[in-house]
Amino acid sequence: TLYNSDIKEIENYKKGKKYDIITCNPPYFKVEDNEHINDTEVLAIARHELKINLEDIFMIASNHLDDKGEFYLVHRASRLDEIIILANTLFSSENNHRLPAKGRIIFGKLCDNKKSVGAISITDL
Repeated sequence: TLYNSDIKEIENYKKGKKYDIITCNPPYFKVEDNEHINDTEVLAIARHELKINLEDIFMIASNHLDDKGEFYLVHRASRLDEIIILANTLFSSENNHRLPAKGRIIFGKLCDNKKSVGAISITDL
């Protein structure tokens, strides 16, 4: 079954259900990173971490993935270090989850690190 919705609403489908794959295309920018936030509310929420941040996304994904599940995230390469730290922290065995067996950039532009966007897969093999 495919669900297309806000990741924060994952509990609304089947409480306690674990998923094989979770994908997410979250807001790319921290609120403090940009002086200008779009005046259009829908665009502001889509682009900036006004309603959810990376830590929340990783926490939700780690709590709802099956043991062999995969988490795919589309994000800017400029935040890759933060993504790796969150993946290793929130998917760690210390937190009753598992360490990512592999993380890989599936697609990305190499020319401009600040504007590069890629899909990052975090899987357990």
